[in-house]
Amino acid sequence: MKAKLEFNLDDWSDRFAHKRCVNATDAYIALFNISNCITELWDICEPNSELERIIHKINAAMEDIDLGDLE
Repeated sequence: MKAKLEFNLDDWSDRFAHKRCVNATDAYIALFNISNCITELWDICEPNSELERIIHKINAAMEDIDLGDLE
């Protein structure tokens, strides 16, 4: 099975779609690392602290991303 993506780099929206595809691996690695850092932060987090509030916001932002699908 093969998949082929084709972009018209003269078209503004296609050019940005191409950049997103080209940089997808770097984005995945960054999200994976952020996910691991969140796990480490939970270990030092005090209940009801500002850090806990921030961790919850990051978790909510990443909620729909399934990093397991991309490994």
